[in-house]
Amino acid sequence: SAVQAWSVLSKAVYGDVQPSFARQDFMCEKTRDALSALPLGPAEDHVQPDWYNVSDVVKAWALFTEAAGELHREAAPSAPCDAAAAGSACLRTLRYDLVNTGREALAKLSNHIFFELMNATTATGVESAGAKLLEMMADADRLLCSDDGFTASGWIHQAQRLGDSLGMRGYMELNARSQTTVWTPQGKGSTTLTRVVDYANKHWGGQVGGFYRNRTGLYVQQAYEDFSQGRPVNVTAYIAKVAQWSYEWTNDLGGSKYPICQEVTGDAVAISKELIKKYGGM
Repeated sequence: SAVQAWSVLSKAVYGDVQPSFARQDFMCEKTRDALSALPLGPAEDHVQPDWYNVSDVVKAWALFTEAAGELHREAAPSAPCDAAAAGSACLRTLRYDLVNTGREALAKLSNHIFFELMNATTATGVESAGAKLLEMMADADRLLCSDDGFTASGWIHQAQRLGDSLGMRGYMELNARSQTTVWTPQGKGSTTLTRVVDYANKHWGGQVGGFYRNRTGLYVQQAYEDFSQGRPVNVTAYIAKVAQWSYEWTNDLGGSKYPICQEVTGDAVAISKELIKKYGGM
């Protein structure tokens, strides 16, 4: 099943088809999926149309999930595909591949809901599309938290270890949180975003379900409020709220106010089966 999955991917996302927005052979993909996109953000943040057959990636995800399940049954039928089972029960590399493929599939599938949200011109339309997108972002976060290669906390913990004092550990965490979200630290009380926001964004557990999801939620709230009053979205007010949220999340040292998964949680195979059944037919 795993070999078949790679064969499918070689003709899809890893194929030789170039998207129309490629610049000098560089795929401008990193900020262009709804799991991390900033509604009404700069041009580099705009979600792009699909440039390969997403259903093929969903198929590959299902094949990787099947392969991991087969490995479970052969090695340790009762063991979950989580951190405790990272040895013989579920090869770490296989778990990484199935989570990464699921991440790619959900990122592309989420774009369809993002377009629906951004094209909505009524409060009920925004509410409906917003609820669906926020739910998918929460589901994607659960999948990402099931492998240590996709957790924001892993990056943050590595940064903290570089500090030789409590103050330096906090400083390193602030910079780690900022680099993969707003790039340069967000100023306290600022009402505008940093110049290169999302420059190094990541589809990481804790970051998708925390930082990005709440940011998208702020657009849903603002648009719902404004459309309910028969007026266009107040972009200035919305961006000011995003700036405030960016400051709060990046300065939440230790994650005490806005918790993120601090270690691998959940069974990657079980979560994948659930989400393939839920979203695979989109």
